[in-house]
Amino acid sequence: MSAHRSFATMLDAIGLYLERADAGDVLVNEIDGGFLVGFMADGEQRVVTFDATDMVRLQSDASRQEAGGWTGLPGRRASVRVRLQCLGRYLDARGAAAILAQERAHGFSTEFTGLPHGPGAAAGLARLYETLDDHHLRSLSGA
Repeated sequence: MSAHRSFATMLDAIGLYLERADAGDVLVNEIDGGFLVGFMADGEQRVVTFDATDMVRLQSDASRQEAGGWTGLPGRRASVRVRLQCLGRYLDARGAAAILAQERAHGFSTEFTGLPHGPGAAAGLARLYETLDDHHLRSLSGA
């Protein structure tokens, strides 16, 4: 699904859904034809699947509603929507595919297929594991 679509756009749309559900402890897993999303809401574990049609609807909703930003009450972190959108920007820049993202206390752990970078990086695609804290995510927001 990611070959020609932006993760920033898709994760923004999923983030809007999660924000509306007042979700926490979010897990986003790209699956064949869409996304499997797990989260906690109202004290219950919930799981939803978004196929390509659902994603078009969610992205349309998200394009009509501003995501906001990192500003707000001192000491409060940005919404899950803003944080997922920033994570999506990072994944787009890395040329990621087949993503998995787990919300952590101060950011996201992510697993994806992409090209390693840095000294001694192997040539070719690999399964990569990274953790991005909120400070790193905020730097991707332009805020």
